[in-house]
Amino acid sequence: MSLDAVTPSHLSYLMLILCGYLAIRLVYRYDLYEKEHSLMALIAVALGYGSALLVERTEGWIYNQLGERAGLIAVQAGVAASNEESAKLLIVVAIALIARRQFNDPLDGLVYGSLAGLGMAIEEALHFWRAGGANQLLIGEHLIRVFGHLVMGGIIGFPIGLIWARARGAFFMLPGSMLGAMSLHFLWDVIAEWQPPTPTWGRIRLGAAAATILGGMLFYGFLCEIGARHSYRVHGRGKRLSLLDWPFTLFLRRSADGASQRE
Repeated sequence: MSLDAVTPSHLSYLMLILCGYLAIRLVYRYDLYEKEHSLMALIAVALGYGSALLVERTEGWIYNQLGERAGLIAVQAGVAASNEESAKLLIVVAIALIARRQFNDPLDGLVYGSLAGLGMAIEEALHFWRAGGANQLLIGEHLIRVFGHLVMGGIIGFPIGLIWARARGAFFMLPGSMLGAMSLHFLWDVIAEWQPPTPTWGRIRLGAAAATILGGMLFYGFLCEIGARHSYRVHGRGKRLSLLDWPFTLFLRRSADGASQRE
């Protein structure tokens, strides 16, 4: 392919691949003690991709049944949030039941849920591309879609790993994680589809979007830390690893050394 044949759509597609690759590398960073096989990671992504195809048809059928109500933003957001997040949860449960030798870490629920969300985000981006919605280079949109689905998938899949580890109260965390992931998905879809009538409301919309993303990331990071502690109890050998890496470790090295001496 010559450079003249490269279109903004091709560049957008390459940006999607890059975002997906970075997302996978980020998820592998979360899996501190028992790294998942690359084949299992690809299977989780593929299951997320395939489930998105099925979810699209399911949502289309639901919209047809709803008739005029399907045009309401809140209805569309509710249908998408419940269907897509439920699909991610089912993928994690299926992996936990079928691939028990691989699903052997308290963090696996978060890891496989995140990977399933990544696969769903890739199919969703390609869906808009096929529909003619990728005529411009929308790297910001790709980043939000990829990491948004990754975060929501990790949140909803997180308790499954703790249930496997027989952590205290793990079953009671499942409804909370489902509600959290679906609420986050619902809020983001409503904010994304809402057209503000005035510039003032536009700034409010932007602030609400930033707050939703930040809140989801903080909750996801909180779950990562909880999962890492449980994972250390199961697989940790010697020094406890940290989710933070360079350059953060340059500032935290002194406190980390002090903690290891106390242990």
